[in-house]
Amino acid sequence: MRKAVLITGPTAAGKTEIAMELYDRIGGESKATLISVDSALVYRGMNIGTAKPHEDALIKYPHALIDIRDPQEAYSAADFVSDADELLDKATKEDRLPILVGGSMLYIKCLRDGISRLPKTDPEVRAYLEQRVEQNGLGEVYKELKAADPEAAINIHPNNRQRVMRAMEVFLVTGKNISTFWLENPAKNLHERLGYKIKSLAIAPTQRRELDQRIESRFRSMLEEGFLDEVRALKQMDGLQGGSASMRSVGYRQAWKHLDGVTNKEEFAQEALSATRLLAKKQMTWLRSWENVEFFPLSEGAELTKRALEAD
Repeated sequence: MRKAVLITGPTAAGKTEIAMELYDRIGGESKATLISVDSALVYRGMNIGTAKPHEDALIKYPHALIDIRDPQEAYSAADFVSDADELLDKATKEDRLPILVGGSMLYIKCLRDGISRLPKTDPEVRAYLEQRVEQNGLGEVYKELKAADPEAAINIHPNNRQRVMRAMEVFLVTGKNISTFWLENPAKNLHERLGYKIKSLAIAPTQRRELDQRIESRFRSMLEEGFLDEVRALKQMDGLQGGSASMRSVGYRQAWKHLDGVTNKEEFAQEALSATRLLAKKQMTWLRSWENVEFFPLSEGAELTKRALEAD
């Protein structure tokens, strides 16, 4: 059976450093492949606010699926699964262990459990829906989805912006309900698709306060490194808006709002920190709901690495 290792956990837990250590211990580029599982790291120019590894680190530890899109472009969970499947297959054929690293839980879920094949994202239709949500709220779009595709609406929470928008987009682009695509193209899990078994290892806090301190320390470092200047530069890009998928990333959304003059610097900092802590809480909720995930305290990265090297 094909095998891969997943190193995951909440934001600021130190996943990247552990993945790099594991990469070295396995034997480097000839023996392992690092694959990013992060919905923000796919975007070029979003470096500081995503805690993207520095350029010199990426030369020594090349990660697939980092810097593969411009911030104006869309990148969906379906895109990720397609790309990751290809990378996993290639790594195994080259006798290298795939090391998946990141905390985008939707990506992990879709990779593990599979995803129905859907039409590609249409940028014009997505922009139209984004504008409607900004003007009238997500509830209005959800009402339309409920009328057009009641079966899908039952399975999508009214506040799940990403899924509501995607379902309406599919309907507007194809004239067919997304629930029809679900039935016609049932999801296949990773073992069914590629014969893989993933060893899922999560670095996680034993006390919430410990992670909160790491989140705040990292955020303050980002500000010192020039995070707001990074977002100022992004705001100058043609076609990039505050409602773009890339700018809905935690930290960027709050920075954009601040630079628009909606909040002062202290309000921005508090909103960004609160959003980051909420993200970490949601990530832990996802992880605890899954079977076959081994948890390690923040202080036991070495033990996690040791476990990753052990054969099942």
